[in-house]
Amino acid sequence: MQEYYLDQDSYIAAARSFWAPNSRNGVMQDTRSSDGAIIRFEPSTGYVGVMQEGSISTFFRLTSQIEGVSDAQAQVTWFLNSIDGW
Repeated sequence: MQEYYLDQDSYIAAARSFWAPNSRNGVMQDTRSSDGAIIRFEPSTGYVGVMQEGSISTFFRLTSQIEGVSDAQAQVTWFLNSIDGW
């Protein structure tokens, strides 16, 4: 699954869709204690998002090229570690 966002509007639409309430199943979410940011991870797609003070601040797809994470369990471990260590 690769995404090619041709323009900023497409990227913003994808990020908003990811954060839409009740639109996704299997999403893991927690609040980072260091700054109160909400971190969301969807294992089925590898999407990661961070929301701070009600605004989306980060949205990307976790891949082995980004963080050296190559399998589903490693992605979940990365997410759990990022809650307090990011």
